[in-house]
Amino acid sequence: MIVKKPWVQLSVILALAFFVRAAVFHFLGFEILKYREMGFDLPAEHWLAGEGMGVASYCPTSYRAPGFILYLIGVYGLFGRSALSLGLGQIFWSLLVVVLAYVLGRRIFSPVVGTVAACICAVYPYAVYHDITGFYFTAIFSCIMLGLIISIIESVRRESIVWATFSGLLLGIGLLFRGTILIAAPFLALWIVWQGKKNRRKAVMQAVCMACAATLVLVPWWVRNYEVHGRFVFLTTDGGRALWKSMNSQSLPMLLIDGHIDDTPDPYDMPSVSPMAYKDAVGCGFMAMSEPDQDAWYYHKAFVFVVSKPYDTTRLAWHKFLGYWSVFYFPPLETGGWSFRYPASFFSLSYAAYTLTYGPVLIFAVIGLFLARRRYGPEIVLLLALVLGVSAPHLFFAGYTKYRAPLDPFLIVMASYALTSLYTRFFPKRMRSGRSMPS
Repeated sequence: MIVKKPWVQLSVILALAFFVRAAVFHFLGFEILKYREMGFDLPAEHWLAGEGMGVASYCPTSYRAPGFILYLIGVYGLFGRSALSLGLGQIFWSLLVVVLAYVLGRRIFSPVVGTVAACICAVYPYAVYHDITGFYFTAIFSCIMLGLIISIIESVRRESIVWATFSGLLLGIGLLFRGTILIAAPFLALWIVWQGKKNRRKAVMQAVCMACAATLVLVPWWVRNYEVHGRFVFLTTDGGRALWKSMNSQSLPMLLIDGHIDDTPDPYDMPSVSPMAYKDAVGCGFMAMSEPDQDAWYYHKAFVFVVSKPYDTTRLAWHKFLGYWSVFYFPPLETGGWSFRYPASFFSLSYAAYTLTYGPVLIFAVIGLFLARRRYGPEIVLLLALVLGVSAPHLFFAGYTKYRAPLDPFLIVMASYALTSLYTRFFPKRMRSGRSMPS
């Protein structure tokens, strides 16, 4: 018997999602701190110790975008720095992804699509493992983007300045976590104007309010960076080095052998080391150049490569595109230190689970886009604006599976629409009777 009350359905799905994640955390939760990302962990620790937000004591840095650092400061300050506090936080955000995927599917398509999307998100293997054991903000970023799209849709349907402003706040918070969303931002604003056909002036005002709210969120970080570096730093001073790692003469051979771009040796003429190299061992004086100067040096080096070798740049972009959307985990788990964490059987199981779940999701998401293109054209354009905008920078930066993972809930929503649409076409009588599909 199918339960028809939406809140009961969602409660059952969330209970299942929690059980799965709690089980993973019980057996593998220790990994969160054991394999933590120092660029996020150390600044949070130093800030709480009164030593400034830096990877070294009393050495403020902008090496990483601040969103996840600020989140860690909140978690560490309220609940202490432990695997338990981090794991419970990750479980919370992962469950919120399930809820927001349900809301998005229901808001754009139907309650059935929302329910199916929530069910898939609840047990999606890659999300369950990566969200709970990874010292990263994948689930948080997914929540921000899902909330952003829902909020934009509400702002248009309600013709609401308040919802548009809230969308801007979410956009600004998203930028504090990952700057790749910046490319999508203008298209999201244009979508609001495009859809405001009845009252174009108000639609323009909504887009302006969204932009102003996003800027307001970023201003404190800009002011802080100016005080620290004496110049404007938009988000991070690691962008140049990240771009150079993915755009140099060694990048293509590395990708062709499924290598990890982070293993690319530093250039022989590098001006100094990254802040992560010295951590607490030495002070800021170890840097031969300031962080912004070093960032600009790496950007220049990458741009020189792009201009001088357009063919290699094109090949690199293609291989990054393939890696980013690949149905096979990329780069292989055996690279980047993973080979020391688990027995060989783990990799075979992980690859199978990833390919056999993400593969169908990707295929059905494409089918869903095709099926929904006419009836839900504007909403499909909005989803594509976000998905393509967030993924576009990875044609230049590293195109890894983990960077695409925050977009998976959107693929799942589209795949859910395809599944329900195909079911309706092949079993129309059972769909109308309600015996097999939840309402």
